[in-house]
Amino acid sequence: MTMIYQSEQSLKDRIDFEKKELFSRIQSDFWHPLFYEVLKKHTYQNDFFFVESHLSVEKVINSLEGLLYDLCHIYVLECKKTNNHNSTQLKLIFDYYDCNNNKALVEDELLINIDNKNISVTVLLNNSMLKKFLLEEYVLVGNIMKEICEQVFVNQKKKYGELRNNFKKILLCADGLTPKTIEIAQNSIRTLYEASEERNKNLVQRNLYSSMLCKGRIIRIFHKDFLDNPDVLIKELNN
Repeated sequence: MTMIYQSEQSLKDRIDFEKKELFSRIQSDFWHPLFYEVLKKHTYQNDFFFVESHLSVEKVINSLEGLLYDLCHIYVLECKKTNNHNSTQLKLIFDYYDCNNNKALVEDELLINIDNKNISVTVLLNNSMLKKFLLEEYVLVGNIMKEICEQVFVNQKKKYGELRNNFKKILLCADGLTPKTIEIAQNSIRTLYEASEERNKNLVQRNLYSSMLCKGRIIRIFHKDFLDNPDVLIKELNN
C-alpha cells in the first residue's frame, strides 16, 4: 500500500512540475513581445518630459504609487508596497484565480524597484525581463505601466484571455492521469506519429503531454485530450 502511494505521489509531483513549466512558458510567450514592444514605443524622445532638478526619491515613489493605485481601480488589480533598507518596491499583480482551491494559481507580476538613483521595471519575477531607468525618468516609467495595462486589458484583451484559458486547459488535462493511461497515450501517439508522412520526425514525451515536429511547427498534444479523442492528433498530422 505504501509503495502504491509513493508511486502516485511521485507521479503527482512530476505532473505538478510539468504544469508549472508550461505555465511559465506560455506566460513568457505572451509577456516577452508585449513588454519589449512597449519599451520600444516609450522613450525619452517619444515621451518628452522635463527633467526636474532636486528631485526627491519620495516624490518618485508617491507619484508611481499613486499611478499604480489608479490602474488598480481602473482594471481591478492588486498593488503591494514593500519598503526595504535601501529601496522601495511597488508590485502590480494580475491574478489568475483558482476558484476551486480558493487561491491564486498564477500571478503575472510587474515589479517597480526604486532606490536613490535608479528605477528598475521587472515583468514576471522568475524571468529575466528587466529594464533600468534613471530616477528622473519616473514619468517614462509611469507611461510604460499605463501602456502595458492598456495593451493587456484593451488592445490584446482577447490574446490575454487565451493565456488564461491555456492555464485552465493545463489544469483540466493534468487531472485524473495514471501511470497506465499515460503509457497508453504515449505508445499510441508514438505509433501514429511514426506512421505519419512527417519527414523530419522529432518527438518528446512527458507525463502530461507529447510534443512533436509537424510540418515545420511544434505541436503539443495533451494525453488526456488524446485519450478522450485521438482525432486531436490525427487531424494535426493530416492537416
